[in-house]
Amino acid sequence: MNHKKTKQTKTIIKTTLIILTLIIISTTLLPPNQTTPLTTAAATATTTKNTVTGQGANTNATLIITDYNTNPGQADTQNGFNIPCPQNWGILNTTLTINNITAPNATIKIGERPGEIGSRLIYTIQFMCAASFTISTESAKLYNVSVYIDVHRPPSPPDKNLVAEICNATWDANNQRPTVGDNIYTAYVLINSTFRGWVTFDFSSSPTLNSSDTVNNTFFIVLRGGQFSTLICYWLYVADDETYDESYSYTYMGSWSFESIDFRMRLVLDPGPVYPSEVGLRVNRTDVGSFVVEDVPGQRGNGTCTIIGPTPPSQDGYVHFNASANWGGTVYFNVTQANSAVYRDVEAGTVYVASPGQPVNWNVTVDATGDQGFPEVGAGKFINVSIPADWWNLTEGALNISNNEVSTYLINASGMLLFEATNGTWVVQCGGPNVLSSFSVYSLYDGMEVNVGGAVVSDNLSVRGVLSRSLSGNVNLTVLSSGSPVFSVQASFSGGVAEVGWTSVSVAPGDYTLRLLVEGGLEVGLLEKPFTISARAPCNIRIDRLESTDKVKILLYVSRNDTGFPVTDAQISVYYANGIRIQPDDVVNYGNGSYFVAFTPPGEEAYTFNIEVSGARIETASTVVEVSYRPPPLSPEVVGLVLAAVLQSERSAQSWRLLAALGVSSAAVVAGGVTGGMAYRRWRAPVRAMSSMENVLVAHKETGLPLWSFDLLSLDVDATLVSGFVSAVRNFAEEMRLGGFNMLETRIGTFVRAESELLDVVCVAGRVGRLEVEWLRSRLGEFLRLVEAEAASALRKWEGGDVSEFRDVFRRAFTSTFDYPRLVRLHEARMKRLLKERGRIVGAIAFLEEEARRAAEMFERGELSAEEYERQVSELSRDKEALEQRVASIDDTLSRMRVRELIITGKVEKARERFNEIRVEIEELRKKEERGELTEKEKKRLRSLEKDLRKLVDELSKIDEGGS
Repeated sequence: MNHKKTKQTKTIIKTTLIILTLIIISTTLLPPNQTTPLTTAAATATTTKNTVTGQGANTNATLIITDYNTNPGQADTQNGFNIPCPQNWGILNTTLTINNITAPNATIKIGERPGEIGSRLIYTIQFMCAASFTISTESAKLYNVSVYIDVHRPPSPPDKNLVAEICNATWDANNQRPTVGDNIYTAYVLINSTFRGWVTFDFSSSPTLNSSDTVNNTFFIVLRGGQFSTLICYWLYVADDETYDESYSYTYMGSWSFESIDFRMRLVLDPGPVYPSEVGLRVNRTDVGSFVVEDVPGQRGNGTCTIIGPTPPSQDGYVHFNASANWGGTVYFNVTQANSAVYRDVEAGTVYVASPGQPVNWNVTVDATGDQGFPEVGAGKFINVSIPADWWNLTEGALNISNNEVSTYLINASGMLLFEATNGTWVVQCGGPNVLSSFSVYSLYDGMEVNVGGAVVSDNLSVRGVLSRSLSGNVNLTVLSSGSPVFSVQASFSGGVAEVGWTSVSVAPGDYTLRLLVEGGLEVGLLEKPFTISARAPCNIRIDRLESTDKVKILLYVSRNDTGFPVTDAQISVYYANGIRIQPDDVVNYGNGSYFVAFTPPGEEAYTFNIEVSGARIETASTVVEVSYRPPPLSPEVVGLVLAAVLQSERSAQSWRLLAALGVSSAAVVAGGVTGGMAYRRWRAPVRAMSSMENVLVAHKETGLPLWSFDLLSLDVDATLVSGFVSAVRNFAEEMRLGGFNMLETRIGTFVRAESELLDVVCVAGRVGRLEVEWLRSRLGEFLRLVEAEAASALRKWEGGDVSEFRDVFRRAFTSTFDYPRLVRLHEARMKRLLKERGRIVGAIAFLEEEARRAAEMFERGELSAEEYERQVSELSRDKEALEQRVASIDDTLSRMRVRELIITGKVEKARERFNEIRVEIEELRKKEERGELTEKEKKRLRSLEKDLRKLVDELSKIDEGGS
């Protein structure tokens, strides 16, 4: 029989092993881009005038040894086997060579394969045939033999005249093969008709075959007729081929002649050699899976198995594998060789060098020295370094700084760099993108923000960097003066925007450079921009109303030139044209940039006055006012009403002016480091307060009747109920004040109350904190003051009935006090959050229903007891009921919101965000195109983005048409 492996087969197996190894390296062991945040940006980065050097997160490097050949030895399906493996190394993959696969009561099938079919004559003892079989152990029992024959003439009379002899083997030295030896057992079978099929010889005593009684564990079945029998039959065979030669076959016509055929027969041996497929032999590990032992064609009892890992590292120098078979007993086998690729994962440190607006240079260092290096086993030694998908190698190979050896990369595909290695310290040089696309500085005031290119000492700033991709990590702001740092602050971030707060700017006035550094594990961004800090800001003075009645009364508004924010701490001075200062009769600071100044000229004539504004953080400014003073006969009450109306008008105009100038910022604020928690919460209080507002209810104090309401959530109740509700809150407020409380919290939310001389107002809000309540109470009080300034006389006369005359007054006062567009936008965000929450809860309910269904099926199959089934169903029902109640609550809230308008607005915002993303990427690609650095792949990307941009413009147009 032919047991040799051809050279071609070895090459195929070797090539397959290498391909499998590389597939495992690229898909199993090497993680994609790691973005583990660093501990602190300030602690890891070293700043110089032009660059920043810092330490990135560790990445993964894999040391690999191939062609590590070991001999595991004897194994079975009860105990499995161990493959030797260096300690702290795991097996990446291994190919097992297996022989002597034996199974109890195995049926040995010979000559049953497809091929060239023929037959040989059996007649008395003149024409005989012999076929060999082998045992795989020192001894085995033979239970029966079946042969496939074609009977042409049965004996007459019928008799047990077909004989099967069990013979040992002798060695044919001339031809170097076993040949038929002596008979050691004989069996007979009765033939009484013509047929074509199987004939079975049973051995009642089940002879034991000993390998010591023969050569090469080989025995023969000799088939003949009786000495004087008239039986004529033929034993069928299949011809040998290049792959299969399962038996030594002989025919006898006076002497034995060898033939290259396999007679068709079956033997039941205990134990007997089997093909792995005959018993379903597999090799298993729970952490890598189950692998089939493949047949070696033509070599019964032999097999091969390729195991694809990786396995966990070995703790004791071995990796254990289990074996299983679909057979009624223990299957034994010998693992003669394991050709393994072993691996070890190590952490590789990273260091980056970043320059503003430039790609980032990275060095990855792999320590393969001493105990961290390669043991002296195997043949090939390699290192694979895992890098982010957006990195690229800067050199053709890795450098071993221990001996200056350079190893060319065998693979430099996305996410992996593989090279042949020796022991030593290896450095891989790579480039990575600068992930910071841009950054802006915003000045903050009372919930508003303005993009600025400079600031004033003590301003509150927010610096926001826009990233090219979503990351988590640290953002560091460093303020440089002539290249030296004078201030630094940092914060953590997560998402596509990295933000750090700079509260109460305290550096000296001057010209600076702002450096924003973003670190996100293995991604870094760095940008710089000039920035000026001033001691004072220029300001504007606007005279909004001038009266010259019994006194000269001026309403003026002071704001900063750079931000448009109101100046709330200005000093107001009045001078005659000749520079002599006038002592005002009254100066009122309304706290919103508006100031009321009143003074009395010495007599009736035309005057020119200088109004001067000064302050600690503004530059002194002045404006000229010309007045023709002639006191009219007006009562002080009328004058007061006029000025109050003027103040209301001013506030309304100023509110809309700021909205138009500032626009809307959609970036989320992430404060960290030394940002200042209380200052930050105070700054965010207006946003949280407006987000919580649901209803504003105003009642007439004298009558207790409702006058006006503003509903962000519909409140469809009778007017008398509203009146009673406001009265109840007013009465309870007295009890609250006595107890030291400043707000009323209930199950349905928080009630915030304010009052004026003529009016009561209650705001129904969600659950909010003290800062939000204070802000709401302040704004509600200002709202009532503006209403009374314009309609006090009418409110005093009103005794009930028609309220239409007050609607416009309330509307103007409300929009002047509260940022109405922001209110709508905040509640749009609230609606979106509720919709997302509802979707998650509906999914959870479906999951609970599925769990209940599974529990019912398990109960029906008897896998759950009645008690356990009732307990599970009870818990699932309780959880489901709680979720359904929450869905009902969300549905109730959504049904009361102005859904259509908010959804249209949301679509526009989403389209705008996508528009900005596409625009940023197109700008980057066009810059590269101008520099001649655009690759063919990037050109296709640019064209694709331009198409996306056109589609987005069409989408915005459709949204605009649908919402108009």
